Amino acid sequence: METHTVHLLARAVIKHEGHFLLAQAKGASNTFLPGGHIEPGEGIPHCLKRELLEELGLDVTVGQFLGIVEHEWMDGDGRRQVEISHLFLVSAPNLTRDQPVASLESHLTFEWVSSNELDAKQLEPAPLRRLLREFNLGVAWYASSLGGG
Repeated sequence: METHTVHLLARAVIKHEGHFLLAQAKGASNTFLPGGHIEPGEGIPHCLKRELLEELGLDVTVGQFLGIVEHEWMDGDGRRQVEISHLFLVSAPNLTRDQPVASLESHLTFEWVSSNELDAKQLEPAPLRRLLREFNLGVAWYASSLGGG
C-alpha cells in the first residue's frame, strides 16, 4: 500500500496593477503564493491572516474564496507528498508593487510578478499559472496535478 502525506494550505492571491505577489524560499528555483500550513483546529482565513502577519508583518483582509489547487510531488526521500491549497483573494492596502516587499522570515523573499512571468518564475503548483493568467473571479477555481485531475 502506497503511503503519502497530505498537507492542507491556505494561499493568498494578492494582486496589484496586474502583478501578483510571490514568495520564494532562498536557494529554491521555484516560487509560490504567500501563506502556509493550516494548524490543527485553525480556520483557513485565520491561517492566512496569521501567516501573512508572520511573513510580512501585515494585517490583511481575507476576501473572496477563489478555489482549490491539488498538487503532488515526490520528496527527497522518494515519498509521495500531496498538498491541497485553498486560495483566497487577499487585500493589503499598504502593499503595492511600487515598493520592495520585506520579509520577516529569513528564509523567504517576496517579489511582484506579472502574469506573463509566472512560467519563468516557476510558480508552483504549476496549475496555478493558468488560473492566475486567466484571473476570473466569476467562476470557482480548481486545478490539479493529481492523476485524473
